[in-house]
Amino acid sequence: MGRVDRFFDRALHGKSKAASLLAFGILALYKHADAQGEDAVKHLTDFIHENFKLRPQHGSPISREDTQISRERVVMMLRECLTETAKADLLQTTEYGTGLNEFSIFLAAQDRCSMAAQVAFAQGEVYHYRGEAQRAITAYRQAAQAFDAAAKAYEDAGVDQSELAAQAYKQAGDAYLKVAQAYTQEGRHDLAAQILMSAAQAYVTGGHALKAEQAYKQAGDAYLKVAQSHTQEGRHDLAAHACRDAATAYVKGHRRDLAKHAYGQAGVAYAKVAAAAQADAKAYQDVRRRAQAKIACETAAKAFWEAALAFSEDGQYDLAIVNFSQAAELYTTLDQQTPAADAYAMLADALTLTAERQPRKAAAEFHKQAVKALEQAVKAYTAATLHKLAGDAYGRIANALRHTSDPPPYAQIAEAYKQAAKAYTAAQRYDLAAEAYEEAAEAFAQIAQRELAAKAYWKAARAYLEAAKTDAPARYKEMAAFAYRLAAKYYTPARLDLAARAYWEAAEIFTELRMWLRAAQAYAQVGEHDKAAHAYLRAGLPQEAEGAYAMLAHALMNAGRYTEAVGAFMKAGLNEHAEEAQTLAERERGFVSRG
Repeated sequence: MGRVDRFFDRALHGKSKAASLLAFGILALYKHADAQGEDAVKHLTDFIHENFKLRPQHGSPISREDTQISRERVVMMLRECLTETAKADLLQTTEYGTGLNEFSIFLAAQDRCSMAAQVAFAQGEVYHYRGEAQRAITAYRQAAQAFDAAAKAYEDAGVDQSELAAQAYKQAGDAYLKVAQAYTQEGRHDLAAQILMSAAQAYVTGGHALKAEQAYKQAGDAYLKVAQSHTQEGRHDLAAHACRDAATAYVKGHRRDLAKHAYGQAGVAYAKVAAAAQADAKAYQDVRRRAQAKIACETAAKAFWEAALAFSEDGQYDLAIVNFSQAAELYTTLDQQTPAADAYAMLADALTLTAERQPRKAAAEFHKQAVKALEQAVKAYTAATLHKLAGDAYGRIANALRHTSDPPPYAQIAEAYKQAAKAYTAAQRYDLAAEAYEEAAEAFAQIAQRELAAKAYWKAARAYLEAAKTDAPARYKEMAAFAYRLAAKYYTPARLDLAARAYWEAAEIFTELRMWLRAAQAYAQVGEHDKAAHAYLRAGLPQEAEGAYAMLAHALMNAGRYTEAVGAFMKAGLNEHAEEAQTLAERERGFVSRG
């Protein structure tokens, strides 16, 4: 007797053995067909439908009569024929175990895992009704993992089996719920919460949104019970973590109302942790135990930070302000510049959000406080050489300043943007530096500081050209050209020399980018009529080109360059003027020859 024969004798009931052997054979053929592709699976299915039917009311489950049989029904029938020994072997082949036997050799993953999941779930039901909680938990968990593995196998199959995958994910979620219920009955709310999150994820993956939301809500409730237990034991740190986990679950379950409440509880717990750590730090300092004092101080700072974040999520910005401020001060004392800067920046956020809830006059005071907080953030970011973040903070200072008075203090706003640009330049973020310089220019323009606006636009153009060296050259060069044009606009009329230089720079860039009309207009501004005419022609604008040549010709006439003016008048189509210029040129040559 061979190995396979011994396996069948051990694995299958004597009753209906022929039908169970046929079921096993069909599933083995499906594994082979899966490897061949979708067409092979279809051909096998058609063959089975043509030759085998289902007769559940008679002795043999498979015959050549009555209802067509599906692959899933074959799996179910084989499961019903397995001995207890075979079931144990089957379960060893799932993700929960590591067994390698005839089930893993001959059956496809989707069939094997689906069958194992059903076996494990049935065992879980038996253990549950017997009151054997731990064995029920083990079986239900194994069923959930096997259903999950079956769902993934359905997804990976060469044919579309999305409905079967969705059903398997739902069954996995249901099994996880059974585990969670068992843990809840034992008072293990921590384990129940974790399992409920797994159930929710299975429902989400399978597209069962309503069930997922219900599971997430139950998980949040379980986490709050964990938090309550920790609070009673005085473990406020663990209570805070549990409250945050509850809030996360509620958010995923689209229960923002419950999440806000959980965040509020987390904030209270974190604040208690911070207060205790501060007291410890002071006690250590009093006995000169500096190392322990520093550790306690770091714990307090971190707890204040977490409390502030939680209060922010709950919308209690007044408490968030207090806790962010405490965190910032402690991190500054510890000389931890980056977290100190982050705390000051978040403090500014809380102040700004508070300001939005206030009457206009009262709001201005909160914005002023936000400016002060951001100034501290800038110092800390700069000390930590985080120049990009320092630039961001300067930009936020400028925005906050806009709300501190009416009219806004544009000079201060412009200075803030200039500092932002310098910080971005130090970070080699020339694109952001250019944008900051443009913002500064606009602020200067608001208070009629034209030359300062022009200088800022000039610096913006130079920054855009630096950005063009490493990224999107055409885009940034175009932006540089427009910035030069704005610089020229504001240099006019006080500094016509610098205005001309700015127009020239713009014209050269537009020419390089083949933006001929823009180039022509810029060249015309600086009296480069020959270049302007050439650019107009390249832009397909002959009439404008003639006008430029006419301007050139008159300029040449005024300069006494009659011979050159002849050609320019000819190109402008002004033949009579060309003749006059020719006469003057010949007359000039006559005077020269007689001289």
